[in-house]
Amino acid sequence: MEQKEFKVGGRGAWGVFTVLTLLYLINRADLAIINVALQPIKIAFNLTDAQAGMIPSMATLGIALLTIPASIFGDRWARRKVVMIMGLIWSVFTFATGIITNLWQMLTVRFMVGAGEAGYATTGISWLSGSFEKQRRAMIIALFWVGGMLGQVVGLIFGGLLVANYGWQSPFYVFAVPGIILAIIAFFLPDFKTLRREGEAMLSKEFFKDLGGLFKVKSYWLIIISTSFYYFCLFAWPAWMPSLFMRAFNMPVQQAGMLYGVTIFALLVGGPLGGFLADRFNKRSRNGRPYYMIIARAIEFLLTGAALLFLDVSFGLFYAAVMLTTMMAGMVAPQYMTITTDVTPVRLRASAIGMNNFIAQVTGATLGSLLVGVISDAAGGGARGIQIGLAWLLIASLLSLATLFILPRFYPKDCAGIGDEVLVKE
Repeated sequence: MEQKEFKVGGRGAWGVFTVLTLLYLINRADLAIINVALQPIKIAFNLTDAQAGMIPSMATLGIALLTIPASIFGDRWARRKVVMIMGLIWSVFTFATGIITNLWQMLTVRFMVGAGEAGYATTGISWLSGSFEKQRRAMIIALFWVGGMLGQVVGLIFGGLLVANYGWQSPFYVFAVPGIILAIIAFFLPDFKTLRREGEAMLSKEFFKDLGGLFKVKSYWLIIISTSFYYFCLFAWPAWMPSLFMRAFNMPVQQAGMLYGVTIFALLVGGPLGGFLADRFNKRSRNGRPYYMIIARAIEFLLTGAALLFLDVSFGLFYAAVMLTTMMAGMVAPQYMTITTDVTPVRLRASAIGMNNFIAQVTGATLGSLLVGVISDAAGGGARGIQIGLAWLLIASLLSLATLFILPRFYPKDCAGIGDEVLVKE
């Protein structure tokens, strides 16, 4: 069949962006809904806290185990087909969450929700990176990421309203339907076919050899190291902040949860702002994105330290610093994925982001929250214990920043050989 070059940008690209971002919103909303429905589920199924705690963990387990293989399929098969299948799987099992009748069914269903969501973000970013010009890539990826963060807010707010008024099953029915519709629409979106060598099979030795070759790209290694250290703080911060509010200022759990939930809106501001600035830096210098990341991460590091110091001064100063720190996280986190797309070819991007996320999640995200708890116990607990635990994590944050200072030495060279060559069937 005759082939022609894929048209980058235009209405088709914005259609891809709209559908993928709405799907990501639904994706993240589902993960948040289970949190507000957990207590009613515990009561309905007569569960212990340990049993109830297994429920949200099963989706996380599904995502963790399948992110890399799902991302590989996102690179090697038609993205529109992969996204449709992923969306249908997690949406159908989201719906099934509302109709199951015991714990083991619940655990199975939630694992399958995670299995469906594994690889979606990486495949979506790969698709978007090839659909838009490189000059606006940071903004597009940041807006896509913000869609996921907005999904958490939507899931918590509207999921809570539905649970309160119509029972714990209702939000799973409501949020499954748009997921199914958007997944079907995704199948008809303009997609590109990544260039392959002549005669190369979908899962070939050549592909896995190229995949292993990513670890010879110095910029890719540096991004993995920096992301891993960064995730120590990025995930420990929200995990312990509500508890810090309660211990330091004697807040009831509802108030602490609400006040920290409000900080999510700072992410929604930081994401687009960071994407805009990163793209502006990129236009002015070959090392624009690394320079932007160094500046943004340095500001975030200082604000994090200030927040921990202000805890002993006043709640107002402390909360303002927490808001600004959260905004800076929105300005930083998506750009790790943007730089990953800059130094990896189209045919490997979903897999490259998937491997980066997997390594960073297993190391930084998993260990960071645990270390805060261990240090807090050793320091005597209470607000002071959490404060000290989070302060120690600033070492990991500083190592993440230090790694970025090395990146400009290799980034221009690693970007130079990377093109966005794709084809689309006529």
